[in-house]
Amino acid sequence: MNETKSFSIHSAVESIPCDVERERVKGRLHDLDCLLRSRSPFFMRDDSRLAFLAAKGELLPPFWNDEVVVHECAIQQWLCQTSIYVSLLTVLMKKVATRLKGTHKRLPWNCVWEIVKRYVPDILKYEIISHVGEVPNFYPLGYIQEIGAPDLSEQAMQEAAA
Repeated sequence: MNETKSFSIHSAVESIPCDVERERVKGRLHDLDCLLRSRSPFFMRDDSRLAFLAAKGELLPPFWNDEVVVHECAIQQWLCQTSIYVSLLTVLMKKVATRLKGTHKRLPWNCVWEIVKRYVPDILKYEIISHVGEVPNFYPLGYIQEIGAPDLSEQAMQEAAA
């Protein structure tokens, strides 16, 4: 199985060749960090691929905005601090990858690992949250009333992708 190096926002930003783009991404990361700190007791961690993708403007799905990104970052940090998510994740990913590779022998390891790292972390998050039963609301009370819950219907997804 391919082992992956730990992601670092700092390293990823410094590897951006264009000075103007690098400074733009740094500014966006600063804005996201300020928003996260204003909405939660957390700060932007250096290992947040989500924040880096959002800062670069490469975030999918396209309807995610800064508020959604920082909420996801806050939930992720809360999960890491209050559950066994971190200790379970690596073990679970290796077991799922081994099982997937055993079932689909012709599938290359790099493809297996891409599938596993794309889906297993979210599956584990949802499983832990379902057992915990409640996630803290890191937004001010008026936020959800002000913008409303996102429309996740099939039609809205198709319109956002178009």
